[in-house]
Amino acid sequence: MAMSNQLRIIVPDSEIRFNAVLDHCTGVGDFHAAGYRQATEILLRRFLDDPDGTAGERDSIVLPILFLFRHYLELRFKDIIVYGQLLSGQHTKWRHGHDLKSLWAEAQQLCEALYGSGLPSEFLRVGDCVMDLCQLDANSTSFRYPHDTNGRPVFKHLVIGLKSLHTTVVSIADCLDGISMDMSVRVQGQP
Repeated sequence: MAMSNQLRIIVPDSEIRFNAVLDHCTGVGDFHAAGYRQATEILLRRFLDDPDGTAGERDSIVLPILFLFRHYLELRFKDIIVYGQLLSGQHTKWRHGHDLKSLWAEAQQLCEALYGSGLPSEFLRVGDCVMDLCQLDANSTSFRYPHDTNGRPVFKHLVIGLKSLHTTVVSIADCLDGISMDMSVRVQGQP
């Protein structure tokens, strides 16, 4: 562990098992998307494994959970867009911004062009998930701040079922990760 008189962020621990290494780069944006997915699932499992012991934490930590999942989707859509562009012979460009609706629309269009009716059934439900998240957090700020830019509270009363959220996260992420991985393999196999 870092020395107690050091309150720093970039200080390695003496035991390698307590260190995180940030030099891994796989795929287009896969490394980052995978991290946001893992963090989302770890926090959700924490609540689901001990619902009585975490009662006071649920209401505040659901916000970072939702943000992490929203950001996972954003990164995965961008990843799929780049792979889809490569496979379609288009000029590739990493998208900037946080507009999930437009990112989803582009990723969906590319996937449908490449896979047609071969897309998994879960793929059709991604759009509903995107609409839910955009209704709650259109600009990727509502899960991070208590008030909007006009000073109004972001949420008045909202109930989110954590078991349902976990099921949705796993199902949608498995689907999108599978598509991204398939696209990656196909890109690597291109001449």
